[in-house]
Amino acid sequence: MAHAAASPLLKVIRNMLACLPNKHVMDFCEKKDMVRMDKFKQGYALLEKKGLTYDADLYTDQLDGFIELVSNIPSTKIV
Repeated sequence: MAHAAASPLLKVIRNMLACLPNKHVMDFCEKKDMVRMDKFKQGYALLEKKGLTYDADLYTDQLDGFIELVSNIPSTKIV
């Protein structure tokens, strides 16, 4: 959130969640189910309060966890 405080131009946050248990596919995150972690959920919930949008970057294998997240915190905008 320090970036948002430093610049009013910041509108979107991307945390590269893309992760697959396949050594032939590029991973950007160490934990496939990061969206299910309490700390991630808390940070995600703050985005709406700060007027920020979340840029979802994940693989289709991770959609179940992401759908669960956005179902529980529906007010945060997503692109």
